[in-house]
Amino acid sequence: MAEIREITKIEHFNGKNYQSWKYNMKLVLMERGLWGFVNATEEQPAETATAQVKSAYQLRSDKAYSLIALSVDKNLQVHISTTTNPLEAWETLRKQFEFVSITQIVRLNRRFYAATMKEDGDIMEHITYMTTLAEQLREIKEEISDQKFATVILGSLPESYENFISSLNAQKVEDLK
Repeated sequence: MAEIREITKIEHFNGKNYQSWKYNMKLVLMERGLWGFVNATEEQPAETATAQVKSAYQLRSDKAYSLIALSVDKNLQVHISTTTNPLEAWETLRKQFEFVSITQIVRLNRRFYAATMKEDGDIMEHITYMTTLAEQLREIKEEISDQKFATVILGSLPESYENFISSLNAQKVEDLK
């Protein structure tokens, strides 16, 4: 019961706040060790598994599903009322409400490729910012390889990092991961 009350601490999905709801719901599921049911990394127990293992898996799956469903406004729950597991509910909401426009794609790409760190900027803040942009691009199916990510970050550093960048000259491009 405490977990259900805690879920109300994040803003419920109301049909207009999909991106922020998706992020916050992901955090809730990750914090509870249930994100694997949505990103399909939680493996279903083998047929030979004990009844106890199968029951524990089902209980965790049901918990993930409940958290998702209870974080959606009642008038929107109709979209997932016929789903039976957390991945199916998540994907149904994504297909229905995740809209990616050309403008969003262009804007994110522009921010990622044109980003520059100020001379007195904090390197960790800059890397966090760039990582966030790369993740946002990946979420909308834009390919950002580790190599591309590394080269864009290096290119976004100020002049004071020139010696550091030059020291990487002896390395192979494949090693920039």
